[in-house]
Amino acid sequence: RYAYALLHSLQKLSEVDLEFVELNAGRQFYFPQPGWSRKLFVLYWEFIYHTLVLPMTIRRQKLDLVHYTAPRPIYLGALFHPIPNILTIHDVIPFLHPEWFTLVMRKRLQCWYRQSIACATHIVCSSSQTSTDLARCLQVDPDKATVVYLGTSIVETVGILPVTEDYLLVVGTLEPRKNLATILLAYSLLVRQMPICPQLYIVGRQGWGELRLEEKITELH
Repeated sequence: RYAYALLHSLQKLSEVDLEFVELNAGRQFYFPQPGWSRKLFVLYWEFIYHTLVLPMTIRRQKLDLVHYTAPRPIYLGALFHPIPNILTIHDVIPFLHPEWFTLVMRKRLQCWYRQSIACATHIVCSSSQTSTDLARCLQVDPDKATVVYLGTSIVETVGILPVTEDYLLVVGTLEPRKNLATILLAYSLLVRQMPICPQLYIVGRQGWGELRLEEKITELH
């Protein structure tokens, strides 16, 4: 959503003479469910798409500037990356909370961050805290990073909650770093103290990691 909203907004800048090219070489691929199909997809995405397909697409388009919306695997591309590029970083979770990842995933993500930062011409941070974390965890020169806060998307209906009374709403990807277990614990304490407590709704797509929210809800009920 960040990438598409950014592209949509930049295309509205009529006062700037720019031509935008959307690199969709990997769009036809969908992230498979856990299993061997996902493992094979990840191997392709990490070692073939990002090291061969994407660089070849960029060179074929003869671009003047590339904007990467997240750190990515580069590997051999780190040795040869002549096109100026902007890198967006929203957080440095693999360095702040390495315990949230398996050993292999932690090493991979940290490698992607270091190589992407080394290759970046400039970095865009979505918060001042991220800029501070980059300087502290990865020794990024503050002059290499600019804070550009996230905007709001055009209002669109993505779902309808079947409620008529007050409610509490949590929106975000369902994954360990969203601290949903603490939200459920806090809500369980609130229910015990309030005779009439608003319903709690947790809305979001499934992310990485195993949350077992249903088990947590049963445990606190």
